[in-house]
Amino acid sequence: MLKLIKIIGLAVGFVVCAGALNAQRVQFSEPVTFDFRASEFDVPGKLGDKLFVFRKDKDLNVVDAMNDNMQRLATIVLDFIPEKSNNISFVSDGKTMLVFYQLQRRGEMIIYGALLDDQARLMAGPTVIDSTITRNDRFRMVASPDKQRVVVYLQDRRNGGSVLRWTALDRKLQTISTNEQALPSDGLVKSIYLTNDGQWIGLQGSGMEDQLSANMNLLICPLGGTRFSTLAANLEGRYMGDAMLRYNPHTGKAYVAGFCSSTSKGNIDGLYYGIALPGSETWQKTAFMPFDEVLKDGAGGNKKRAFNDYVFRELVITKDEGFLMAAEKYYTSTRQMYASGMGMYPYYYNPNYNRLLREFNYSDVLLLSCTADGERKWSDFVRKDQTTLEDDGAFSGYGMLNTGDAIKFIFNNMESASTSLKVVSVNPIGKMITNQLDRDYTRYYDWLPRYGKQISARQMLVPCIYKGKLCFAKVDF
Repeated sequence: MLKLIKIIGLAVGFVVCAGALNAQRVQFSEPVTFDFRASEFDVPGKLGDKLFVFRKDKDLNVVDAMNDNMQRLATIVLDFIPEKSNNISFVSDGKTMLVFYQLQRRGEMIIYGALLDDQARLMAGPTVIDSTITRNDRFRMVASPDKQRVVVYLQDRRNGGSVLRWTALDRKLQTISTNEQALPSDGLVKSIYLTNDGQWIGLQGSGMEDQLSANMNLLICPLGGTRFSTLAANLEGRYMGDAMLRYNPHTGKAYVAGFCSSTSKGNIDGLYYGIALPGSETWQKTAFMPFDEVLKDGAGGNKKRAFNDYVFRELVITKDEGFLMAAEKYYTSTRQMYASGMGMYPYYYNPNYNRLLREFNYSDVLLLSCTADGERKWSDFVRKDQTTLEDDGAFSGYGMLNTGDAIKFIFNNMESASTSLKVVSVNPIGKMITNQLDRDYTRYYDWLPRYGKQISARQMLVPCIYKGKLCFAKVDF
């Protein structure tokens, strides 16, 4: 049973209105006690006229229901989720929400699912979806854009081979199919996309994680299918690095873009791009775009290694069937601890650190817009420099909001003594407008934009830390 804790009267949250950033409105929920280093949180999103956020509260897993003014209406305890569960995630279709959680028990990793109504009350489950003998294995999930189907999958790379296991579920947690099939290589399945009609499409290289791949395959399986087919990409002797897959539901085409190198252990020197119609035996379009000197100059540093640390973050299909890709410069390093201080967010660091600290570096975001023929229209960089210690980069990176007429990148500006929140808007022709959130909203709040979630065409929910407590900010753009 769910325990419902009704809040008598509406708790008055921290509500403020911004005068900067084109009169954007920012509203904060009431902060609650939160252990930053040991707890989890998530944003299930909007159901009906309520906003829902998830958090671990000591030994309890709870969902807070809030109104449009970020005032808490109720706190629902999900007491069917065991205390030691992890990787808790939600899939919401605006009417109901699915919750998935994983639990290690007697040498097995088990994934469960449950269905909640629009008040976060239990409707079905919890149900065991799958299990595996654990060796740091973790199940992953992907939902269709309309959120009516979910695929839970696991890549098992033990015993000298690589096997993909998947379970397809409908919105009511009913199993559509459960299958297992050997993969064409040991390489990591980098991406899986689930279409509204239940077909899933995956992308797999031949190399292990963080290695270049001599081959790249599309994996394609229809709704309820027991086998997937493969379509090999023609890399023309090149080696694929980090890559991403997207699907255009209007045309039924799959898009693949990835960094490439001319040699197996060389530097990233260009971008591979391909379009395929799942079910066909050939690619409709493939192209290779070398990075020119202007782009390398823009990246800065050593030109030969300019893009080696960039990681694919976004691949947005545009109305003209072209695409916009975003890749972020990211790497980790270690450094010696000095007594002078711990960096930008010292009170969030692990107190059990040793003298060798992990440093998380998130830097510029490369934007590259191309036509449907794979020709570059424009390119630019969203400039930022974020370095933190022993926080897993929680305050770094960026959140993204797609309003249709522009894409907005929201991130912490760490280039001064105190942080501020920047918003960079990029329109379809590459024009950038940079704004900064009023400092009243960053003076006492530490924002975590990377974990934010778009909840409507121009609204985003972003978790924040206020004096060591957790709250959420609703931003209207």
